[in-house]
Amino acid sequence: MQAQTNPIHLFSWTEDFIPAVGNFIQENCQGPLDEALIILPHRRAARYLTNHFKESAIASRSVLLSPTMLSLEDFIRWGLRRIGHVGDDNFNGIRSLSRLDQTFALHQVVSTLPGGLSVSSDITAMDMNRFLPWGIRLAGVMEDFFRQDLTPTNLSNVGGEVADYAALLLSRLGDIYVRYEQTLAAKGWTTPGLQCRTLARQAEILAQSLQDNDVFIAGFYALTGCEDTLFHRLWDSGAHVIWHSDPALCGGHKAHWGCAEHDQWSRRWKTRPICDSRAIKATTKIPSVRFIEGFDRHSQLAALQDELEIAVSQQGSAAVVLPDTGLLAPLLRHLPDKDVNISMGYPLERSALFALLDLVLEIHLQREKHGAYPWNLLTEFVRHPFPGQLAGDKGDFPLRPFLRTMDRVLRERGRDMDLDDLVSVALDRLTSTDEAISTLVFKELLEFFLQAFFKAYEGINTLADLADALRQTTSLLLEGCAPIWKQRLIDAECLYRTLIEAVPMLGTGLGQDVSLKPDILYSLARQVMRGQSVSFEPEPLTGLQVLGLLETRLLSFDRLYILDATEDKLPGSADHDPLLPDTLRQHLCLPYSREREHVAAYNFYRLLMSCKEAVICYPKGEHKGVLDSARLRSRFVEQLLWEKEKQIGRILAPDTDPAFIRKQYTLPPLTSLPVGIVPGPNARKRIHKLVQAGVSATLLDTYMRCPKLFFQRYVLRLEALKQANPDGDKPEFGKLMHDVLRRFFTASVGVDTDLSELAVGDIIDEFLLGLEDADFFKQMAPDAQILLRLTGRERLKEFIKRQPRARIHFLEKQLNMTFPVHGAEQETQLIPIRGTIDRCDLRTMPEDGMYILDYKTGSSPKSSSDVWENEDLWAEVQRARPENASDPELLARVNKAVGSVQLPLYCLLYKANFDTPLINAGWINLAENGQETFLFSNKYETEVREDIVDVRFPMLLEYLLRHLLNVNVFEPVQGSHCAWCDFSQSCGL
Repeated sequence: MQAQTNPIHLFSWTEDFIPAVGNFIQENCQGPLDEALIILPHRRAARYLTNHFKESAIASRSVLLSPTMLSLEDFIRWGLRRIGHVGDDNFNGIRSLSRLDQTFALHQVVSTLPGGLSVSSDITAMDMNRFLPWGIRLAGVMEDFFRQDLTPTNLSNVGGEVADYAALLLSRLGDIYVRYEQTLAAKGWTTPGLQCRTLARQAEILAQSLQDNDVFIAGFYALTGCEDTLFHRLWDSGAHVIWHSDPALCGGHKAHWGCAEHDQWSRRWKTRPICDSRAIKATTKIPSVRFIEGFDRHSQLAALQDELEIAVSQQGSAAVVLPDTGLLAPLLRHLPDKDVNISMGYPLERSALFALLDLVLEIHLQREKHGAYPWNLLTEFVRHPFPGQLAGDKGDFPLRPFLRTMDRVLRERGRDMDLDDLVSVALDRLTSTDEAISTLVFKELLEFFLQAFFKAYEGINTLADLADALRQTTSLLLEGCAPIWKQRLIDAECLYRTLIEAVPMLGTGLGQDVSLKPDILYSLARQVMRGQSVSFEPEPLTGLQVLGLLETRLLSFDRLYILDATEDKLPGSADHDPLLPDTLRQHLCLPYSREREHVAAYNFYRLLMSCKEAVICYPKGEHKGVLDSARLRSRFVEQLLWEKEKQIGRILAPDTDPAFIRKQYTLPPLTSLPVGIVPGPNARKRIHKLVQAGVSATLLDTYMRCPKLFFQRYVLRLEALKQANPDGDKPEFGKLMHDVLRRFFTASVGVDTDLSELAVGDIIDEFLLGLEDADFFKQMAPDAQILLRLTGRERLKEFIKRQPRARIHFLEKQLNMTFPVHGAEQETQLIPIRGTIDRCDLRTMPEDGMYILDYKTGSSPKSSSDVWENEDLWAEVQRARPENASDPELLARVNKAVGSVQLPLYCLLYKANFDTPLINAGWINLAENGQETFLFSNKYETEVREDIVDVRFPMLLEYLLRHLLNVNVFEPVQGSHCAWCDFSQSCGL
């Protein structure tokens, strides 16, 4: 490599760069090819270039002489070793710090700054727990300064743009940089950015060491300050700089805006690139591009699958480009079965392993804050697939029954629990049902499980402690779940990365013994794990390639398929930096968002221009969240559409042009016919046995409302999964209120009393004490507890005010009777009827006599105002003989008219057990401040009421019992009750 007048060589971005640059190197290499040095932006391009040299050697029947090809990252390390070898040995054996180690080193620097961070030497400003989140960002800023070879100054008066703590750091930014640089040198430490700067400052020595080698710098776009210095010096010494860009840069014409960094590069170096004259004269033509507008990600993938099925038989190279790594997993199901190579990293953060470890860390963080393990997170943990896959020595899974029992205990109790109590309760429940828990294998595996996931995390306060806990967890998963890793290859690789890279990074760094708060420790662990990714094998280079946008740099494909081309991915939006926002980065001459957008634009358009055919997919109807707007298609797509519209002279809309189609599915509402249950002989026997055991109002109301619900609840005895409700358990609250009212009114039984003058404070105290002792109340959220206390107190006050003068006859008394049901052949079946009446009053108003009362904490059933006068309805009920008593339409009409059979049934029970005339029956609506709603309004005279009780109530009861005993199909009935039905999801309605 000799100094000479050396232009920058440009290959048009409409041609394949790899063979073009490969031929150029072979033609312009003055010495042996194997002594040449080729510097590339990334390693994958080197594989393609090596393949090109191999094919050239085969075609010419010569020996393959492969040059040294290095990515920029590898070249920095290679160059340091090379200049160290020729005269400076200080670069060998220097420790390169990770980002986490850089942060701890910066804390040492900030802690020892003369005068501290502020004039008052604020000690809290140097606290490690407070510094660490900012220190990680500060370390990134230091790396930027190293790579740009810039020395920052102190920034004052920036309090209006950043937080106070950030302003303190920035006020001493220059001082921190100098001390940091000195500390790294004194300790023998370095960083990737500092290595880059060191090599740039030794560029002259490096250039001299390479003067006998041919050097080619190929495919770079936007340079950092150090890269610019280094490449410029090598270029001055004769290195060949090769671009893949818009040929308009060569002819002095206006180039594509995506090549702005190349234009600035040529201006800095005061040169103009050269290329083939034919490329300059040729018009840059956008290849054939088709647009597919999908509703969501699934629509895009379905459209891609259709495209790939067509493309399988076509010749040429093809690539699927994913701007977002989250698309990789769903894409796998839509790829063809052969000739596919994935060349992008899969982030550990998206794996099932990370979800488990993240959950474990959050569980222990909440335990540190609240002193007990959070039940809701524990339920997620025990339901994760990996703990249940811990295998015994016989290949069985002895922990699964224990984990299922833990899940039930947690959901039933619904409160945070101590680990020992939780394990003890779960084991007690299993003792009587599962003999496997007494085996030695189960006991040993349980001990390993509790140690690795729980006990190992207790009392940790350093990164070394946390690394040891994570090592125990991942080691148990590696050994205990060994059979599944052969099927879950990505998770297996993620486990390996965690155990071999992430855990040692936490446990062997500079801050391994620094005491930190749990939230800081767990945050650092998450950040380190998020930095890991699983790399797929980069071979073969043929067939369909699946890549990220960055992996496509310098590569070209005949057919291109780009998914999810939205603005948030192309070019994408950088997260706001609270330490050094864009405005301050510009002030300090650091790269900011505009350069990042230029790089994204160049990568996109270079890839697009070099292909023959492209299909770009983007979603139109998908929303990130309820309050978010639809995702916007990328500005790059907008520009391509605009160019197309200018070409054809009209506005493009989906399905108006073959190149612009909409892919969506018009799905009708999911409808399924409600399936009734046909009872078999055994079910018939169970129904008769159930009825003979005694019929209650609740049972009949359930049947009248929905026969299928009745069958599932009473015949099949199905139960919903028991779990705590943070909003409260309504049935349990109802039981509590009944107990409170019974105890409060007990002293007034048999005594003529003005109930409104009873001590309201006593019932409120009784209510509050009952709440505190109730399990459901302990499971409620704190705000719900406060609200229940307040509303309960006020409604009880209003309830007492509404109470009349009365003599309470009895409280919560169970009454029984037998009721005759006549069959089809004149046989009579006596059915036991039972019911518990909450309260029975002897009142003088509005009429003198007995009143049955039932408390309702929710809404009371509603009946039609003319239900007892509807002669047509009762004529149909009377005609419903046993042979036709199962008419479902009539049952639905009866349910709608009557609402509930509870009060009519109580009237019959009272009449069968007492001689005192019954005036009325009604509900006391506690939710409406004790408002009373009676069965009979004032329009019914005494004789009419007695006739209804004597005739129509028995008619109603007999009809319902006949229907229940003779129905052929237990049909589902749709109504408001479906909203709280335990079986609604499987019902079909």
